[in-house]
Amino acid sequence: IDRALAHFQTGDYLILQNEINGLEYLMTQAARRGLRIVFNPSPIDVSISRLPLGEAWLLIFNEIEGGALVGCDDEEDILNTLRRRWPRCRLLLTLGSHGCVYDDGQRRLRQGIYQAETVDTTAAGDTFCGYFLAGLTKGLPMEDILKYASMASAIAVSRQGASTSIPTWEEVIHFEEAHTKEEL
Repeated sequence: IDRALAHFQTGDYLILQNEINGLEYLMTQAARRGLRIVFNPSPIDVSISRLPLGEAWLLIFNEIEGGALVGCDDEEDILNTLRRRWPRCRLLLTLGSHGCVYDDGQRRLRQGIYQAETVDTTAAGDTFCGYFLAGLTKGLPMEDILKYASMASAIAVSRQGASTSIPTWEEVIHFEEAHTKEEL
């Protein structure tokens, strides 16, 4: 872990989920180095309670994981409880067919889904997260990040497979253009 972290610089993103060994140490050391820890608590289990989740810069979770973290299943209660518990952390709650909610402590943004014929949902969440993080690294406005991540997920579910269903940036832009024309 220390050898791997030696290659990071302050402000770099470190993307983690709950399937990685040594998470408690990794998160603590990454926070000491000033890394932006992006954490997805999947698969959720009792070990989560031992982790320093307050060190996360961004938590990405679905409604089941959020409910397990706070002990309820109402999306507003989940977000409000996590906001009180970790006030510095950004929160991204994915809600499947109901879209997502982003909360950075200053504002709460909602993004719906884009309709697509569902063929295979295997890569929907990973596609969404990947495009969300790519938008962050590009410095896009949060509204655009949420929109593009949602569009990319819509494309992904319309295709068979996992990595083969993930669209290119050009495909997402084309999807946006087509969707904009439909709205006019």
